[in-house]
Amino acid sequence: MRNHCVQLIWLFAVVFLPLQQSAAQVYVVVADNAKFMDAATEVAAAVRGSEIYALEEKDGWLRAVEPKSQLPAWVAKSAVKQKKWTRTQAAEIEQLTQQSDRILEFVNASAVTTAEIEQTVAWAERMMLLRGDKHPATGTALEYAGLVAQNGGAYAQAQTFLDRALNVHLQLYGKKSPETASIYLDLARLALDSGDLKTGVGHAKSAWQINRDALGADHPDAIAAMLPAAAAMEMIDDYEDALGKYRIVYENWLKHYGENDFRTLQVAANIARQLDRLNRKSEAIPIYENVIRTLEAEYPQKTRNLALTRLRLASAELDPSDTKSIQSFRTALEKIQQDFPNDAPYVRSEQKQLLQTLLASGQLDAGFQLADTILRQLRNSIRREFWGMTPDQQRDYLAFADGYTFFQAISLATDFAEHAEVTALAGEWLINGKGLVQEAQSVQAGASLDLKKRQAWAEEPWVSLAEVRTALPEGAVWVDILHYLDFNFEPAGTSGQTGYRYAAWISGSKGDVRLIDLGQADTIHAAIAELQQEFTTFRQTVRKSSEEAAWNSLQSKLLKVSQLVWHPIAAAAGGATKMIVSPDQSMWLLPWSALLNEDGTFAVESCQIRLELSGRELVKTGQGGSRNQSVIFADPMFDSTIREPVSGQTRSIEKQNFGGGESLNLPVADRLEWSAQEAALISPTIEALTGHSPEMLLDKRAVESSFKQLRGPEILVLSTHGFFLDADKDSIAGPGSRSLSAEVVSISESQTNPLLQCGLLLAGANQHRSIDRLDNDGVLTGLEIAATDLKGTRLAVLSACETGLGDLEATGGVVGLRRAFHVAGSQAVLASLWQVPDRDTAVLMQGFFKSLAESRDVGSALQSTQLRHIETRRRRFGVAHPYYWAAFTLTGHADFSKQ
Repeated sequence: MRNHCVQLIWLFAVVFLPLQQSAAQVYVVVADNAKFMDAATEVAAAVRGSEIYALEEKDGWLRAVEPKSQLPAWVAKSAVKQKKWTRTQAAEIEQLTQQSDRILEFVNASAVTTAEIEQTVAWAERMMLLRGDKHPATGTALEYAGLVAQNGGAYAQAQTFLDRALNVHLQLYGKKSPETASIYLDLARLALDSGDLKTGVGHAKSAWQINRDALGADHPDAIAAMLPAAAAMEMIDDYEDALGKYRIVYENWLKHYGENDFRTLQVAANIARQLDRLNRKSEAIPIYENVIRTLEAEYPQKTRNLALTRLRLASAELDPSDTKSIQSFRTALEKIQQDFPNDAPYVRSEQKQLLQTLLASGQLDAGFQLADTILRQLRNSIRREFWGMTPDQQRDYLAFADGYTFFQAISLATDFAEHAEVTALAGEWLINGKGLVQEAQSVQAGASLDLKKRQAWAEEPWVSLAEVRTALPEGAVWVDILHYLDFNFEPAGTSGQTGYRYAAWISGSKGDVRLIDLGQADTIHAAIAELQQEFTTFRQTVRKSSEEAAWNSLQSKLLKVSQLVWHPIAAAAGGATKMIVSPDQSMWLLPWSALLNEDGTFAVESCQIRLELSGRELVKTGQGGSRNQSVIFADPMFDSTIREPVSGQTRSIEKQNFGGGESLNLPVADRLEWSAQEAALISPTIEALTGHSPEMLLDKRAVESSFKQLRGPEILVLSTHGFFLDADKDSIAGPGSRSLSAEVVSISESQTNPLLQCGLLLAGANQHRSIDRLDNDGVLTGLEIAATDLKGTRLAVLSACETGLGDLEATGGVVGLRRAFHVAGSQAVLASLWQVPDRDTAVLMQGFFKSLAESRDVGSALQSTQLRHIETRRRRFGVAHPYYWAAFTLTGHADFSKQ
């Protein structure tokens, strides 16, 4: 299990000092034939007009870094001229230099505000503009900007500035200099703070190799590079290895700095921490006591470090059977939380220790209040640190860095489910903890380095259960489902994993919240997989026999899933006729409307069901729908040649890493016979619904560039082929279907973006059937959809097949087209779970929009459309196989009665 909350503050013995106004060492090459030389050997040409930073001057030569090799060489001083600044520039530089004292306070602070990050960034950018990228003050300023952003949890911004600082240091000092090594240590600390152990250790290794070669293996700066590796071992609970590494650093620094040096003391405290975790408390306690005495005597101003060390000592001395010991530990923890609230991530293990102690001693109320505090703090730090991370980084951060904290709290709640207040607390944890990856990607789209947007998102308030209940439509019930790793807590306070399970929290507008255990995840996953297979093979089954035979084959699988999932939920919901469900993991792939009631009828016949990402979606305010003209893409001419240039709208996407050699081939797409007719049939009802005639983009006009230029149409319909890459499927959809199967050619699974594995085909797709770049090629991927501006779009209808599928995430959702449209800004998305015949899709869409024009409520329209299809098919065929009517599921909500 990874312990993400290692104390990394003051971990690397770096002393940051204010900038000094240094003499100019920047030169401009003025000769045409200037060269970088190594003795008598020419290394490279020195380009006229380029700038160099002189590391040394000797006998008419300047020693500077040659840009290509990033190694020092010599340039004749006669070939260069010293760079000069104007009087105005020099005055501003002096002013910026004087401001470095204030910036340094932010660098050495444990936490900073968004305003302080912005101030530092502006200062660094101005220094860069005035000094240029060949001056040490620029390198230091960029480093400071990165460190301050890191102190504020703005990891994406920190990465950007430290990368720039590294580039400047490489140009100034070369790839083998201790100055460059210091930036690698900064990057190592950043990587560990954001949970990327492999990258952190890699940067630390680079720093160690540089300093070893430049300074010697015994130099304290070389030994300092061992600290990130020790921290990484601590984060994966390898305390023995971490202890060994910390001791090597301690012995070296004891020799070079002395026993009472602040840096040596901090390493000693880390040694004591490893001993404590190895249950060698008798060795840890005297070390802690000595560190505290020395800090009090020599460094009384280090109040934060004193408080943390006192807490560690109280933790090591804790006796769970002694009330006085428990209270002493609790007081030390509360003082940290009160005096240094931003340090919550660094005391999470002590919080868990106190939680287990309180529960083991029977103090349930205090224990669950502490659990609530932990999860609120966790949610706040996640929202602050998430901003700017890639989706993969966010998923890793959630699944590994903090997932156990959340799962342990949930497991406690399920163990004490008989306590109504505990169940309600856990319900709030789900409301505020689910769907953060999608929400972050949606909010930060195109603004990953926007600090003000980051602050606004990070400061969004905790959503209470009462708010969700108030937002429920009349008669509706909220069902929040969680796939979680269960922990078994023993009276002694120890815990162990018992496997993954599903649970559901069910609440109406009034009354107690009900928590039901749905059972082992493996059992549910297997049942859902069997059900999916039935729908996949339906076309072959019905061709061989009849619809009735296919229904008989499906019924047992459908009943099995319904007994595991729907029956317990419906019973706990008490006969509710409206249900809003937030699924998790494979439950996103269920055709909820087609699940069977205990009397054998379909769920949709007694209950209107729609899906939501999380409870937060129910209480969002200020999200008025767009009144822009609706748009219909239909009947694309897949064989047409696309001549328009690539749109500039795709620039940010083209920077995405496709992974080495990734290619995805699609079969030739046949034109859809019923697509144009579908567009003609639904256009009048959309006009009646919205008050304006939709724009029709058919045939050669249904091009990808037109989609990317959209700006929040009120309703968006795409009637075309969809594709979803599934490594387990090799079948190609038969004629008359709106689905294609893709062939994977040389693809790296670990590097693949799931939003590149799904998409829609538009005009010209047959001319560009390999996804090797994201141009206007007619192959509209989920990644391109997510980058389109659909803010304010009330409803996106994906009238294609398998548009609701996608890769399952460890964080709970499905990465697919449905998610891509929500990330782009659509409030409600209607998407399908399996291949549906072209004609049946057209008929269903006509009925859906007719019902929507009448009811002006998307959920009601979908239910009434499905009920009509059930009635018609039963009357004609004796059965109503869900294949024909249950493929489309609704996520989100759009109420067209509110214009």
